[in-house]
Amino acid sequence: MQAAPKRGLLYEASFEKNLVYVFGTLHVGKAEFYPLNVATIRALSSSAFLVVEADILDQAAVAKQIAELTMLPSSSSLDRYVTPILMNKVTRLLEKYQFPKERAVQMKPWMLASTLAALEAKHSGYDSGWATEAFLLGFAKAQKKPVIEMEGLSFQFEIFNRLSAHEQLAFLEQTIDEIEKGSVERRTTALADAWARASAVDLEKVRQELRQSQSTFGKFFSTKMLDERNVTMAAYVDDYLHSGKPHFVAVGVLHLVGEKNIVDLLKGRGYLVREL
Repeated sequence: MQAAPKRGLLYEASFEKNLVYVFGTLHVGKAEFYPLNVATIRALSSSAFLVVEADILDQAAVAKQIAELTMLPSSSSLDRYVTPILMNKVTRLLEKYQFPKERAVQMKPWMLASTLAALEAKHSGYDSGWATEAFLLGFAKAQKKPVIEMEGLSFQFEIFNRLSAHEQLAFLEQTIDEIEKGSVERRTTALADAWARASAVDLEKVRQELRQSQSTFGKFFSTKMLDERNVTMAAYVDDYLHSGKPHFVAVGVLHLVGEKNIVDLLKGRGYLVREL
């Protein structure tokens, strides 16, 4: 830990004598990214609570929410909705990743798109098993530190479920197109590399690329997954700052860069925020 380089972005927000740490995480990773550095571990250790977007370690709850919110009705199947050409592309990718087709065709199009992107990241060497949240949750568990879910997976899944059938299919088609062009691998690598070097400048470039994207996914991710959630997350941090107890808030690192990011929203509310 003493020799560990700085990873991600760590901020301290303060109000009178109250402190909240805000840390930018990576939802996929590599074993070599750990342990996190002394400043991050010290901030987590000194906090009364760990706050995460969703508790991904509760496997039973995760499986239940996936089954209830991300799958098509049992009487339906993806091949009823997509063209034979698109289905052939899906099949080729599933064979590449050695993922069971019978499970994939039961997924809603947005869930299959997200799964294929995650499988491509894994194929490129970045695994969700090494997500920063998994490390932080494991550390908190060892310390018997209470964990607060800021949103929960069901909340996040419902954002995707509000996409129309047409938007979901466009999301799937564009994700497959980006995988085939190598764009998903490049973006994942750029994001992970910037996070591993704690480079706010390069993280900002990834954020800008998403904001400028004309794809269904780019516009959806930029608006619904970042901008709108940033406002809600900043309000949660505001509440934690008034609780009288230090909180360590872990959110995806792209929530901390670019326009309308959480750090700027907190500064706009009059809080003192400094990078550690």
